[in-house]
Amino acid sequence: RKQVKYRLVGDINRFEADHLGQIVLEVQWGVADVDGEVAVPVRRNRYQAQAATPDDPSAVAAAMNDALAQFSRDIAGKMEAVLSKLFRRQYRYYSLASQSSELVESDAFSLPIGSALGAVSTVLPHSSVPFTSTSSSGCLL
Repeated sequence: RKQVKYRLVGDINRFEADHLGQIVLEVQWGVADVDGEVAVPVRRNRYQAQAATPDDPSAVAAAMNDALAQFSRDIAGKMEAVLSKLFRRQYRYYSLASQSSELVESDAFSLPIGSALGAVSTVLPHSSVPFTSTSSSGCLL
């Protein structure tokens, strides 16, 4: 079993759809390492999405998923920056050249945003602890 290195903490303050299919997700979140040191300062974010058909529950669910995806990309982006700083200090990295499949040496860690969340979940294993709006315990990455 892998050890948890970072903890995502926060609250979901609002996550709802109105009668027009407008989705609003408001969260307050941050990331701390296992020693309690702040890795990503607490912040408030608001995400919006629009359901294609406001009366269709599956369309509303899809729009809610879009809002959650926006939130996930923000988490991944912030964690990418945190991990990049950490990795730069400790190691030299290699990354694939964007135009070819050959491996090139790089002093800077670079990760496309599309794969950032995958890297975060690879480096930081997920836990079954929920991210809830009723407690500030948050969830583990």
